[in-house]
Amino acid sequence: MEIVSGRTGKPHVTSQQFRQIIEGIISDESCILPSGENLEPELVSNNSLKIRSGMMCHHGNVSSVKIGTYDEVELTNGSQGMKRIDLIVNRYTRNEEDNTEKNEWVVIMGTPAESNPVVPEYTQGNLQKGDLVDDCPVFEVHFDGINITEVTKMLEIAQTNKDLSNKVAELNKNITSAVSFNKNITKMIGGSKIVTAKASTSVQVLIH
Repeated sequence: MEIVSGRTGKPHVTSQQFRQIIEGIISDESCILPSGENLEPELVSNNSLKIRSGMMCHHGNVSSVKIGTYDEVELTNGSQGMKRIDLIVNRYTRNEEDNTEKNEWVVIMGTPAESNPVVPEYTQGNLQKGDLVDDCPVFEVHFDGINITEVTKMLEIAQTNKDLSNKVAELNKNITSAVSFNKNITKMIGGSKIVTAKASTSVQVLIH
């Protein structure tokens, strides 16, 4: 056992330990963290896409486009009469010699097809096992001929503690209202006839 969140007199916290902390808080799923412009895509042309500021998490690895800036990704032009789906992935890599790590946008071009194009394959790594490459698909870019018809953001925006607290409060409010409504209903039992239960709103009940 070793301390992580404390001083030891020398640098000792590893990126793997940091990713473990993030996975314990957020999970090892991929998501956009609420920040900046939430990595919103902006199509500049049929071969250029801007990715606005924001932050994301993938397998505990956090990366960002700085607030007030954007990244620009170059796309390969589509082909007349053909359809295609490209993937824009956030690729993590680790240099095996010096263990330096980085993230960068990589476009994985799909195979053109006359109809029903398929999404290209990507590298699924496991950072906790020390894999050197791990891709996180963030956008799908759909081509129809030379035109881009759709850019799909593939990640959801993570809920903050405030968001979750507001949802719990709303659920509690709805439960309280339902309990109050039920208490106002007078249960009536009759033979095989229609009777009316008195409540804030009249309800007709068929009793057998």
